[in-house]
Amino acid sequence: EIETNQWNVECFREWLSGSASEGYLYSNFENIPTDTESGLPMGWKRKVETIEDELVEHNKDTSDWDYLVFYNQTSSYDDIKINKVDTYVDKFEYSTDNGETFYYANRNVVPLYPNSETIIRWEGKLNQPYLHDSWNYERVFHIENAIYRISGELKHGNETYNYACMFKNEWWLRSAENLRLTSDIVGNSAYELLFYGCGNLQLPPQITATTVYHRGCCEMFNNCQSLQYAPELTATNLYSHAYFAMFKNCSSINYIKIAITDWDSYATERWLEGDIASEGIIETNATNIPIGSSGIPEGWVRIDISEEPTEPELPEVADNEDILAIKNVDEEGNIVSTPVRSKLRAVQ
Repeated sequence: EIETNQWNVECFREWLSGSASEGYLYSNFENIPTDTESGLPMGWKRKVETIEDELVEHNKDTSDWDYLVFYNQTSSYDDIKINKVDTYVDKFEYSTDNGETFYYANRNVVPLYPNSETIIRWEGKLNQPYLHDSWNYERVFHIENAIYRISGELKHGNETYNYACMFKNEWWLRSAENLRLTSDIVGNSAYELLFYGCGNLQLPPQITATTVYHRGCCEMFNNCQSLQYAPELTATNLYSHAYFAMFKNCSSINYIKIAITDWDSYATERWLEGDIASEGIIETNATNIPIGSSGIPEGWVRIDISEEPTEPELPEVADNEDILAIKNVDEEGNIVSTPVRSKLRAVQ
């Protein structure tokens, strides 16, 4: 623990040389050099003890607030860092007891306890518009080491740049399956680069919008190599570059269902470019799809969206064989892709 409010490297030269591989330095001073024996060594963390978070005591209606739930899937403690948010948001509130009590995140650092959940909620927009060239809002929420998943609800995607870059390059994020993006309208760049570079993200959120404006979902999952499937694209109104490079380098995806009936290559420009599956299916009622990365890639096929999926007849099964049918269904049990069948020889 140290109380200095200035840091002179000469004064602290190698002061922690040969120290433990992990540790904590308690200090309110933020400008301590990191990853160095003359400051905060690699593997160590700075902790602030003298500034306590303030208990929330208000009676505001929070039903229209955005919120996220972070679940730590590991047995180690970590922090959620809230980075570079502007004056649109007054204060972030967080809870570590399932919403029983909330605190103001006075230092924009929120605890994430082992195998536990932390809720963060806020009122207002996160990002100001017109930041496309600066990426000032990369990693709005950042976790250093803990493997985690997120849920919650982001309600206001109709406002420009509301969630752009929120989890960009978050390597430890594994699942956003239970995150709800519930705005009917995706505004200009509202989800742009939302999960860009999340190389270990396996399960995406649902996107329920009917309209996606300019760059609304641009590069949303670019370089998400572990993404197991694409969310259903329910929007019927797309503007230019709405899905630009949306699934670029998503090598594990081989099925996409998209609701538009008149294909617009400006909206889907380069949406399946780079390292993608050699074979796949695009389920759509649009028939004017070009061949290539802005439409249907080489090796992929188009099938019509069926209003009433029918059960194909099962093949005849010999006496010494079993049959296994695997279907991809939504939460209501509706078939969302063609069933796959495989014979299994009976085990004696």
